[in-house]
Amino acid sequence: MKLNARTVARLKLPDGKTEHFEWDDELKRFGFRLRSEGARLSRTWVVQYRARGRTRRLKIGDAETLTAEQARAAAKLTLGKVDTGLDPQGDKQAQRLSTARTLRSVAETYLAMKQSTLRPASYRMAKLYLLGGYFRVLHSSAINDITRADIASCLNRIVRDSGRVTAHMARSNLSSLYTWALQQGIVEQNPVVGTADPGAAKSRDRVLKDGELAAIWRACGDDDYGTISNY
Repeated sequence: MKLNARTVARLKLPDGKTEHFEWDDELKRFGFRLRSEGARLSRTWVVQYRARGRTRRLKIGDAETLTAEQARAAAKLTLGKVDTGLDPQGDKQAQRLSTARTLRSVAETYLAMKQSTLRPASYRMAKLYLLGGYFRVLHSSAINDITRADIASCLNRIVRDSGRVTAHMARSNLSSLYTWALQQGIVEQNPVVGTADPGAAKSRDRVLKDGELAAIWRACGDDDYGTISNY
């Protein structure tokens, strides 16, 4: 059967079925689907193909808004992409999933997974750094779309507003999140790697002894600095 306005108008859902497909004899993999959706019967143009070892089915459009000629032309374009090695439906699904996986949603999942293994104080700090205001500007971004430059910009702002120690801890917690996401197959790389580590505050190796301080004061002489020895 060649799918056109006349032939699809005669199609009905077989008794006892909630879904039925008719496939075009001329353009292989181009079809028409009838599906019961409660009291409504949906009628859509589709293509079906195999890619990456899986059978894919992609909706071209509704029969109410797309003519048979328009649907056939769109199907040819889609199947042409398939025949050159692309996977339109798989790419569409991947894009939808990637968009849904924002930095905040992944961070929430990460924290839920780590809550039982982290010490309470460590968990609270991780939650503060990941869900607080430090990376808020990136929270709504898809985690795979965040770049090294985006993270570096956040770290620079944290250094300016809260200091290097805070920026160092924020960077460390974000890197741990990305390492976990990498292990889960959520991301393909950790963009924190390669950003400058602001560095934790370094403690002093030692303090001067009283005798050393006295020697310094005496060496200052009897000037504005030497008068400190009088206190």
